[in-house]
Amino acid sequence: MESRMAAAEDAAHAARAEARQVLADGPDTGTLWRLHCDDSETSREQAARWHHRALHAGEAASEAEVLYMEDRRRRMQLETLLEEKAAATALDRNRREQRQLDDWFGTRRGIERMRRQGTESRRNALPGSLPGTSASTEV
Repeated sequence: MESRMAAAEDAAHAARAEARQVLADGPDTGTLWRLHCDDSETSREQAARWHHRALHAGEAASEAEVLYMEDRRRRMQLETLLEEKAAATALDRNRREQRQLDDWFGTRRGIERMRRQGTESRRNALPGSLPGTSASTEV
């Protein structure tokens, strides 16, 4: 298909070149007509070059878009992983802090319980009794 198109373009180019040659060799009808033909041919060639460049630019742009999208996908995956890691770290830190608070309050409760028990045993003790002996055993 492409070879047929190329052959057709070559044939059209040859026909135009032949027509220009006939006009150039023929009686002088004025340079305006020849300039018009030359301008038309130059315009066609330039349009073909621009069309060719546009096709290649489109391919390059689509390749660049694919690369950009792949890079964007990787970046988003990396951001997601970093956010998840930061969230897991924060959760571990919060759990550790809560455990420390629970331990601290637990020790405080134990100290208070020991104080209360000590106060009660002192209240129950008779004056002059030895520590560790309750008042009920000596009565």
